[in-house]
Order: sequence, then structure tokens, then C-alpha cells
Amino acid sequence: MILRLKFWTGLFLLSLFVFSLVACNQISSQTTTSTDSLTSSSIPEVQVLSEDSLENTDYVRWIGRTSYDDVTKKMNFYYTGTGFTVTFFGTSLSISIDASNTSSSSRRPYFTMSLDEQVAPEGTVFYLTKAPTDLTLVEGLEEGIHTVTFLKRSEPTDSETAITNIETDGFFLSPTEASNMKFLIIGGSGISGHGNLGTAGQARTTANSDSLQAFGYLTAKAFDGDFQFVSASGWGLVWGYNSSNRNGTVSIRDAFDKVGIGDNQELIDIDYDPTLYVPDYIIVNIGGNDFDSYISHLEGADLISAKAIFRAAVTEFCSTLHELYPNAYILWTHTGSQNGTEASAAIGDLDPKHRYTRVFEIKQVGEDGDPVGADGHAGLITHQKNADICVAIIQEIIASIEEK
Repeated sequence: MILRLKFWTGLFLLSLFVFSLVACNQISSQTTTSTDSLTSSSIPEVQVLSEDSLENTDYVRWIGRTSYDDVTKKMNFYYTGTGFTVTFFGTSLSISIDASNTSSSSRRPYFTMSLDEQVAPEGTVFYLTKAPTDLTLVEGLEEGIHTVTFLKRSEPTDSETAITNIETDGFFLSPTEASNMKFLIIGGSGISGHGNLGTAGQARTTANSDSLQAFGYLTAKAFDGDFQFVSASGWGLVWGYNSSNRNGTVSIRDAFDKVGIGDNQELIDIDYDPTLYVPDYIIVNIGGNDFDSYISHLEGADLISAKAIFRAAVTEFCSTLHELYPNAYILWTHTGSQNGTEASAAIGDLDPKHRYTRVFEIKQVGEDGDPVGADGHAGLITHQKNADICVAIIQEIIASIEEK
């Protein structure tokens, strides 16, 4: 009897031991499967993105217009609002970055880095005082999956910028996908956030300017939309302060066909294929520089001729945009100024039933008694109010589409 009891007890313990081994193997297998699922896209585990791998969309999504230089092995990004987003498994992320004018306190480039659930302008602000330099964006995170978005908030004419290396202590995963709702943001200083963080009487600097708190970007953000900038302070549709002789030789219209603008106020001589980014909404705020720098100084026949040239430029640009993006809506904004009047007349002739354009007023600088920013430009409150106006127009468009 005792022997039988020992036998059954031993058999039970042996079974328990075998079951434990199987369970441990199952747990180990499950852990391995869980880790493997992080690279479910079947791409190799990569810790460093540099040289040609910077172009690999399996690991990084570039935001805005960029160009990779095969000689310097740099990914150049010029316009404000340009940058990248990456997703990685690890605890830290760093970059190597190059830039011009870092020694200039008024022109050194500024960036916003957003982590995980943050959406710019939320995040951490970085600026460069030397270049090239290695920059740690995040470190000491809990080991796991994280997403970092790094965006330039200063303007192309302040500094030219480029990434040469992106590195994590873990490995990169597939980046988050861009939103299906896309915005193209075109204009001069008013839409670029020129001086919007500053106060009246201050000179404009990159420290007191932030395109990610300007009304064009805020409109896109309200719809959780993707975005692309083609803008620069001082630039007009035909004329602008960027042309030393004010003869309209280089304009935002010209810039639209190129990848960017340099810090010397000249176009980067690289053609851009506009079909690479197909917007749903095009927010335009341009024309003030045309009038302030040139048209308003004319009289008589010269004034009449210049206004006619400006109207023709509005017609040509809107026609080109509509031809390229027939399903996009153009939101042409103005502050009730002369350029708005001329643009409204041109667009009214071109699209009298406003099938694909909306021309409307936004708040002027300091309207409603709101604070004025640096260099006589709109402050944050005005930018938010103007974003609200644009959002309301888009909501009307969406509602009208849904009714059809």
C-alpha cells in the first residue's frame, strides 16, 4: 500500500515537473513572439539611420519638402514646419544636425520635439548655437515603443538645416502614417508665425517666432491633418522685400516650383514635384508684401498696371493649383487690405460660384484690442482667432459635401 502511494506521489510530481517545463516554454515562446511583433513589418532591426538609409521610409517619415544630397549624405529641409517623425523601441533618441547662422542670436534655427502623445507646439524646444552638432532629443525613457516628431519652427531664410544621423539605443519601427487630411500652407510672414511670440516694439527673431503657433498650422492641427509649408517672411506673389531691386524676379510663386528657399533669400535650385503631396485644403495668405514693398508706392498708369499684374498672378496661381489638385479647396485669406480686394476680384472672375475657392477676411494685427507681436505682426491670440475662422470655413465645406 505504501509502495503504491509512493508510486502515485512520484508520478504526480513528475507530471507537475513536466507541466512546468511546458508552461515555461510556452511563456518563453510567447515572449519571443511579442518581441518579434515589434518588427512585424519583416524589416531588419536598425539602430542608426545615416547616409542612404535616411531616405528609407520603412523607418522614417519626412514631413514637408526635403532633398537628400548624395554627395554630403545629408537630408536637407528648408521651410518652416519641415522635419521628421520616427517610432522606435528603446529609451533614447539622438540626431546629428547641421545648420547655418547658428552664431546669430536673431537667426539661429529653432525646433520643437514632440514625444508620444504630444502634438506640436506641445513638446520641447531646441535651438542651435553651433553646427554641426549632436543633439539628444530624449533619454531615460521607460523601455518600450515611443514616437518622436521633430519640426523646424523657424523660417528658411533664417537658417538652412540638414540631418545626417538619427540614432536610438534600441531599434526603429515603422513610422506613424500621415493623416489622410492634408493641408498646403502658402504665404509670407503672416502665415509663418513672424514675431507671434513677441510683444509690440520688439524686433523679430527666431526666438520670438513660431510657425507651429501660426494660424495655418493651427488650422491643420484642428483636423489632426498633415501639412506642408511654402512660405517665407517678406516674400510676395510677384513682388516682395526679398528682391533687392523689387522687380519681382523671385517670388513665392517661383518658390512653389522648387524644394525650398535658402538663407540668402534665393531659391534652392532643385525642382519639386508638386504631385508628391496632394492637399485637400490650400490655405493662402499672400499679397501684403507685394503692395507694401512695391505697388502702394506707385501712381497713375504704373499703379493700374501693377494691380493688373497682381490680379493676373492670382488668376494664374489659383488656376495652376486647381489644375494640379482638382479636388482641393483654396482658402484665400486677407485682412480687408488692398491686396485682398484685388485677389477677391481676380478669383471672383475665375471661379464666380466658388466651386473650389473661398475668399474671406481674417483678423488684422491687434484687432479686438488683442496683443500685437514683434515687428508689428499678429500675436498668438490673433493667430488662434484666425485659425478658428479657417476651421469654420472648412467645416462649412465639409457639411456642404456631405449634403450632396
